[in-house]
Parts: sequence; structure tokens; C-alpha cells
Amino acid sequence: EFAPIKVGDKWGPPWSTTWFHVTLSGGRAPEVGRGQRVVACFDLGFDGPTGFTCEALAWKDGKP
Repeated sequence: EFAPIKVGDKWGPPWSTTWFHVTLSGGRAPEVGRGQRVVACFDLGFDGPTGFTCEALAWKDGKP
């Protein structure tokens, strides 16, 4: 089950798994961004050594 999240919300402890379901408002890109790449940026707030910080898999239309 998914719940809304806002910028700045806490969404999970270290070494846990969190799933996000991201949709575009209205189901399509705004006219201003039509034809441009949509980018999501997640700042985990981690400032230690690199590695083991984040893993992701994006799906589109039910396919990875």
C-alpha cells in the first residue's frame, strides 16, 4: 500500500526497503515539459563512504 510523501518527509530507516509509486499529475507530462526527459532525484542525506547507499529499479508500463 502506498501513501503520499512530500519533500522533506522521513520515509524509512537505514538498511530498509522502501518502494515509491510515482505518477505524473493527470497521467501526462505538462505542456512545458513535453518531449523532455523526466528526472527524479532522491537525496538520501548520506555523506559517508560511497557504496551501499542506494539501489533502484524503475518500471514503466509494468516493465523494468
